[in-house]
Amino acid sequence: MIGELHKAAVVVDSVAEAERFYTGMLGLAVTERIPSGTAADDEDYVMLGAGSTTLELMPRKAMGVAPGFHHLSFRVDDVDAAAAALREQGVTLEKEPFDAAGNLRLAFFRGPGGVLLQLFQRR
Repeated sequence: MIGELHKAAVVVDSVAEAERFYTGMLGLAVTERIPSGTAADDEDYVMLGAGSTTLELMPRKAMGVAPGFHHLSFRVDDVDAAAAALREQGVTLEKEPFDAAGNLRLAFFRGPGGVLLQLFQRR
């Protein structure tokens, strides 16, 4: 049901500053930018390649939460089917499957210790 670990996501005060750190100091490369809004000062979500996984930098302004760890994401073939299988096992979804950024299908639930987990499907 669950595929590989797709990404770890962190909320940052400044995506530009965090991007400079992760690319300049750690050598990660930007693999994708996803717009977060329409205001001129909105920062994009930035995906950084980290081996076979991704580090997602999430702008604090768009997220509306304090900086820090946000969620782990798992790639699945079908978010709706994976969410249904989790529900059958008694898992309560934090956010039911939904479409995002045009070609993404996502859902959220909590794991042990309250860690936020995401189901991720790119169509």
